Amino acid sequence: MAGWLGGLRDREAALALVIAVAAALRVAVFATGFPFYSNVDEHRHIDTVLKYSRGYLPRPGGDAYEPQMPTLLGMYGSPEYHMRGDEQAIVGPPPWRGSPEDTVRMIEYNERFLAGRPNLEASSPPVYYALAGGWMAAARGFGLQGGQLLYWVRCLNALLYFVLVLTSYAFCRAMYPNDSFARLGVPTLLAVFPQDALYYITPDALSPLLGAAGLFAVVRIVDPARQRRVGLACGAVAGLICALAFLTKYTNVVLLAVLGLATILAWVRGSKSTERVRLAWIWCWVLVPIAIWLGRNEVLFGEWLATGVKLDRLGWGTQPVSAYVQHPILTLQGMWIFVSELIPTFWRGELAWHRIAMSSPAADAFYIGSSIAYLSLAGWGCAAGVRRLGREPRTETTADAMSFAMLGLAAGVLAVLSMRFVFGETTNPTADNPYLSQGRLVSCALFAFVLVYVRGIGFGASGLPARLRGPMAWVLLAVTVAVVVVSEFQLTRAVFASEYNWFHFP
Repeated sequence: MAGWLGGLRDREAALALVIAVAAALRVAVFATGFPFYSNVDEHRHIDTVLKYSRGYLPRPGGDAYEPQMPTLLGMYGSPEYHMRGDEQAIVGPPPWRGSPEDTVRMIEYNERFLAGRPNLEASSPPVYYALAGGWMAAARGFGLQGGQLLYWVRCLNALLYFVLVLTSYAFCRAMYPNDSFARLGVPTLLAVFPQDALYYITPDALSPLLGAAGLFAVVRIVDPARQRRVGLACGAVAGLICALAFLTKYTNVVLLAVLGLATILAWVRGSKSTERVRLAWIWCWVLVPIAIWLGRNEVLFGEWLATGVKLDRLGWGTQPVSAYVQHPILTLQGMWIFVSELIPTFWRGELAWHRIAMSSPAADAFYIGSSIAYLSLAGWGCAAGVRRLGREPRTETTADAMSFAMLGLAAGVLAVLSMRFVFGETTNPTADNPYLSQGRLVSCALFAFVLVYVRGIGFGASGLPARLRGPMAWVLLAVTVAVVVVSEFQLTRAVFASEYNWFHFP
């Protein structure tokens, strides 16, 4: 029997590997199908990657655009993101097919556009930019340049996503040994998940992997079954992952909050001083790298996060905590607006084509409805597991609970930031719609969301006769996959037809 189960798991692992490869190929295809530069500040992220590829570290006065940026913008930038649909007829051929005079004029225009403008991402947290900068420098050493080099950096996202899908399988195999649907269902949904932050150059593409790895570490720490004790080496890795997540995107503080919750639970339950020493050891690896970075910012910029210039340029003000209670998000209507905007953008992202968001009302309605339904079912199942936790410790209940905690904290972070900032009439968000509901900002919770969603499907099918549970769960998941694939195909057909993408490079 043991040998049969081992063979089954080996075949399952091989299938998970195939799913991970398919997921990476999908991300690579979409990353090369979208022209440069996306409407979500991609030119700023690219400039910061260029800076790091030459060994840059943020400093006052170092936020001017790189000398090659006007050429890169003029040669490879598509106007299709920002031109209205009725202006499509006047979109000319790509610069590499146009006249040299037109190309020179475009480069000169971008030189004037960038002159004197600061790159608002130049002082952002360094981890993604350092990784992408090293990836770019390595490719440059092999002779890649220009547009090919830019697409090479985009394809780093495919590698990161490959590792994410494999990590998701490893997590589910460890935490759900008796749930074959979760073990393969989670990688399957991740493989088609349509979050478009994976298709362009942005730190948001690294956050899902770090969030999944961090959640894996957190569940090991708080696991009440005590089947996985955290040694010093594992504790150092867990702490460092959480630190790297925060130093990739400050909104990844969500992961630190989850780790804090796990630490409190483990500390209260722990009876040995050695276990508490391990927890302190983990937090040393979290806090020391973060303290070094924030201290450097304070010394050089006079502020811990070095975000003052960015907030000023964005037109965002701040308000005292006492004013938070006046925010509409604290009303039922405001909360619904926030949630109904957050869920679709968490699924599909924020890319626009011809100034129109790449969204489908029908797909968005499905995302909202299915998310609420399956997360509610998962919450019901998790609550039942928590009630049994004291007398029957189960790792899967801990994994469910910590995933829910991560989702709740992610939404909470965006809600607090919505109350923290004062928006203007022309900012994004606006004063009339003051909700920071861009899901990509908390993409570190992507794996936790997919896990809870799939678990909800499983809980929903659990009321059926035993022989129907598995097939019905897969049917329900197949419906979600079909909606995602069909809607994304319809929304991106015009993008793949663009003459400005990689498939039309000379």
